[in-house]
Amino acid sequence: MSRVASAVVAADLTGVPRVFAARVESMRDAYLLNATWVVHGSFTGRGTDLSYAVDLEDLSRRKMLRSASIIAPGTGALDAAARQVDPAALPFPFTNLAALEAWGRNDAERAVSLEPDFGAAWLAAIEQRAAKGDRAGALEMAQQALGRSTLRTPVDRVRIELGAATLRNDRDAERSALERLSKLVPADPQLLRTLATVELNARHYSNAAQLFRRLSQMDPGNGEPLNSLGYAELYAGNLDAARKALEEYRAFLETNAFDSLGEVHFLAGQFAEAEQYFLKAHEKNAAFHGGAGLLKAAHAHWLGGDLPGADAIHQRYVKFRAGLNDPLLAWREAIWLYSTGRRGDAEEKLKGAPMVAAAQLAVWNGEPQGSGPYALLLEKKFAEAAEGFKQIYESTPPGSDSQVRVLYAWSLAEAGRKDEARALLKWWPLPGDAGNPLFESLIIPKFLELRKSLGT
Repeated sequence: MSRVASAVVAADLTGVPRVFAARVESMRDAYLLNATWVVHGSFTGRGTDLSYAVDLEDLSRRKMLRSASIIAPGTGALDAAARQVDPAALPFPFTNLAALEAWGRNDAERAVSLEPDFGAAWLAAIEQRAAKGDRAGALEMAQQALGRSTLRTPVDRVRIELGAATLRNDRDAERSALERLSKLVPADPQLLRTLATVELNARHYSNAAQLFRRLSQMDPGNGEPLNSLGYAELYAGNLDAARKALEEYRAFLETNAFDSLGEVHFLAGQFAEAEQYFLKAHEKNAAFHGGAGLLKAAHAHWLGGDLPGADAIHQRYVKFRAGLNDPLLAWREAIWLYSTGRRGDAEEKLKGAPMVAAAQLAVWNGEPQGSGPYALLLEKKFAEAAEGFKQIYESTPPGSDSQVRVLYAWSLAEAGRKDEARALLKWWPLPGDAGNPLFESLIIPKFLELRKSLGT
């Protein structure tokens, strides 16, 4: 009954403007959600003759706003409890107590059999099948639910459509369902965050920026949307707006804000500014990302035109990694030397990294390694490699796509698709980004080469 009661109150408030209701197990969970109000409820009695006591607390002021004692049949008392929060709360669409009991006991399929238009129960049953690994059964159940023209509620129908799109790996349908759901439940920060992330990953940067800005305004106690907003604004071509968002983010996580400021300036090719931000991040917290601030600062200084000065910063990075007993230290030094045009020194340094030396030398020599688009690229099967890298690129978030973006552009350029390649070279690649480690040393040199050859 406890589970059903709180779920019904939350469902009644779903879609109410300016209200996002979530069921929590404890006050600790409420604080973690940055909740502003909490509905406390208890009940006494037997069977359907229950008496409810409801207290509404304002957490921001730590004050009880109102209390009520409610007696009503079925879900009427719970609907009244929801109206204590907002008079616009809608009544729960079902009063079948047996179906509600089955739903409360996590027997969602029985709940559906007792109340065939019970959208929330259908959704729970679909999720339970998917959690057991039965994707086909979950998708079949979703189709059955969506086939009911009387399925309630509209929010639950769209949630089921979203679940079905996810099960089919249909990104366009998933994004469409999220857009419709965000209009039906406008105050849900979790939903808005998901939609913003989907738009960012789909590289709809202006849309993503608008959503992250809304999320920041909706949930001002959470700094993460400001960080994401900074990257979305940069990719949308608004460096000043990106800088402003990340400066605001400093109030939440200063070290990460400095690192993000460094990255957006690096991506934009403003290396002097990027270097200073990376060094500030390292000064604030040397352990942040294993000293990566020094590595990125060294690259920024080198691309700014001073290799000896960059070597000095990189040596600070090497010393820091040595203090961590890094087993790949010699390989990291070799990567730096190769990237900055000193292949002979890089090969000499690889002798201290026998675990990776042979494979790394093979890549430098253009000898295919492994399988997939990386091997096809070295085999000079550029058209096939481009198709493989396209799939990886489209499934990689923009903040982690530096390596695959350059390799994809390389494949496209060699395959004669030069305009497509140019479009991928707008932003500089971040050093040490995700991808195949053996290709790391090729990325910035290849980026420079492609920009020159393609005239960007």
